[in-house]
Amino acid sequence: MARPPSFGSLVQDLTGALAAWEDQYVSEVSFKKYQRACAWVVDQSAKAVAVDMRGATDSHFRDPTPWMRNAWQYRRTLGKGRTVYDEVQAEAYVLDDQSSVLK
Repeated sequence: MARPPSFGSLVQDLTGALAAWEDQYVSEVSFKKYQRACAWVVDQSAKAVAVDMRGATDSHFRDPTPWMRNAWQYRRTLGKGRTVYDEVQAEAYVLDDQSSVLK
């Protein structure tokens, strides 16, 4: 059986994909728009993790409550006053109160 990809291979694949498109994208639009597109990719990746984990909560617990489903959250790169000039960083996480129950 194949092993699931590691976090390192995911980052390496994502970095490679972004680098492959950088030259073509920047030549057609500004670098600022390229940075925003990269931030959008990171945002969507974090969102997908949170949404998929909410679905996994439904399949792994017999009677999951809305409180358990809402444990999975994500923080966007460009949200809450952050700009593309800041570090491109989004995160998916579990809220503190729910994390002790889900362990």
